[in-house]
Amino acid sequence: MEYIQLSNDEGTPSVEDKWHSLHVNEALASYTQEYLWRLDEQIQVPEQDSILRNVVLILTVTNNDTSLSIRRMKVALNNIIQKHSILRTRLKYNTAEDCLTQSIKPLRDEDQYYSFQISTIARQEELGNILRAEQMSRSYFNLEQGIVLRCHLIRYYLNNNVNDDLLLDGDTILFSFHRSAFDGDSASIFLHDFQLAYMNELSDNDDALKYIDYSIYEREILMTDKKDEAVAYWNSILDEYNIEKQLLLPFDHSNRDRRTGHSSSVHFELDDDLVQKMILCKGQMNVSIFQLALSVYYVYLFKLTNSQYNDICVGSVIANRYRPDLKSLIGMFVSVLPFCLKFDPTLSFSNILKHVQQLSVKISKYSYLPNKQISSLLRPHASILPFPQT
Repeated sequence: MEYIQLSNDEGTPSVEDKWHSLHVNEALASYTQEYLWRLDEQIQVPEQDSILRNVVLILTVTNNDTSLSIRRMKVALNNIIQKHSILRTRLKYNTAEDCLTQSIKPLRDEDQYYSFQISTIARQEELGNILRAEQMSRSYFNLEQGIVLRCHLIRYYLNNNVNDDLLLDGDTILFSFHRSAFDGDSASIFLHDFQLAYMNELSDNDDALKYIDYSIYEREILMTDKKDEAVAYWNSILDEYNIEKQLLLPFDHSNRDRRTGHSSSVHFELDDDLVQKMILCKGQMNVSIFQLALSVYYVYLFKLTNSQYNDICVGSVIANRYRPDLKSLIGMFVSVLPFCLKFDPTLSFSNILKHVQQLSVKISKYSYLPNKQISSLLRPHASILPFPQT
């Protein structure tokens, strides 16, 4: 799953502003880790209906002249886990302090750091069943033991007797990650480092910023004037939005005051010609595809509700890597933020698009305020999922 990465007009931090490794092994969990943990604890639904799905990366061996060594893969994974300590980080609830804590497991040869399995299949349909299980199952991970990564190797039966150490053409590698340790932007980082580690070319720096450092820094931000600045901004855009006055959208079942945690999705494809026109418009207006699509969505919602509402609030999952320091880290950073717009139907679409672009830049600037604190401004006593309606 990909997340929206908003542009940031803050520029690159100076040397003094850059975050550095704090060389710590224990700390409070990040706000996003805490949010996901509470979500999983409070909303108990069957695995197949859960909104919290594992992140799964699929790699397939496709070249007849290429094979992959399972032994070298295991060494590569250990090297990645050594570099990215979030992949060996325990999450545990401290009942005495009423808080979720994280701690990095020390590197010891006898410890288990990830789940590993090899399966043999005869038909493509079996791969689909395995993939669905990888996406939904909670049993593959153990947060209190720091098992947040799983490697599942799938061989076709024709390749099974060639060499026990080799993956051959048509074989598949599934890397599954618990949501608390991995987001969409982490995928390219992991795959890049996996390639380097497999070739024994991965470098590590003990002084490099770690995810646990980020979780400390983000709390320190809220002890400065930056918190008041962010709260003032979010108040300014949420103050006039009435959360109780929901859009009268077409529905096939009544709304509930509290979210159930059940989810479903619909996939569709845009026509190639339409996609090309969107890319052209994006370039001409100097906006992102997200800003263009969001602008179209505002217009769509306005028309769908018979032009009765000009206060429209849309929730979006954003990458939330608001500093250059965070772009090379594996971890969970995403946040769900409210994009509230006073919709003016007298404006041209290009002007609406400019307003949405300005809104996106501002939200990016103040996205460091945790989701929980933003939602409390909107509805102080809301459930853990107070927004969005759409």
